[in-house]
Amino acid sequence: MAAAAAAATAKLGGRPRIRDKEEPRQHLGFPVPVALKRQLEIAAAANGRSLSQEGVERLTESFRPVVGFPPELEAFLELLGRTMLDVGETVGNANRWAGHGDKSWIGDAYAWNQAVEAATHLLELSRHEDGEPHGIFASSAYPERLAKELGKQSADGIREVLRGWRDPDPNTTTVASQWARPMRPRLGSIGDRLDRHPSPEEYFVRTRMPLDEAAKQGLPVKPGLKKLRRAKPAKPADESA
Repeated sequence: MAAAAAAATAKLGGRPRIRDKEEPRQHLGFPVPVALKRQLEIAAAANGRSLSQEGVERLTESFRPVVGFPPELEAFLELLGRTMLDVGETVGNANRWAGHGDKSWIGDAYAWNQAVEAATHLLELSRHEDGEPHGIFASSAYPERLAKELGKQSADGIREVLRGWRDPDPNTTTVASQWARPMRPRLGSIGDRLDRHPSPEEYFVRTRMPLDEAAKQGLPVKPGLKKLRRAKPAKPADESA
């Protein structure tokens, strides 16, 4: 009896399970090839997750809708991702083998920044030689400064949507809200680093009128850009008045 009690007590040891209280869980057990288990272990260590968490994340990812990127863009995004992974793992593995700890490269400032340098280098090399504004973006509707900052200000607009910005106009939909907000929890520490930067003074967001509202008003559904400015804090009241 004492031996059985000791064995039962031993089974209670180890890392405590972390469960999401809002979402019920059910145990799922099935055999997997040894090589696949090893891949999961490596990925879990690189991402700072437990084996179970890594398995759940990858299963969840497999059920997410596939984004229809143009083939060239899809290949280029994969090139960027694989290049960053290669650089990050090079730094992480070298430090681990040299006895400097086993830290996820995504959370390692030097490794992440070098991976960003690699991706930025490829992005810069992929630029067209001529990229001057043309069409409507060369008209009076878009001053030269704004036309040349469209990409940066659009990225800042997406950052604001990631933070939870919503269009106060009920007749418009923010395009990025359909994919950016669900993405934020998956960005993890990368999203935290994006959040640490203050809101920009001005930014663009893509908007469009929902189909049902457009049909009700007899209007065509047209995509648009909404230019926004950060709200400035109110000046304190003059106490001497």
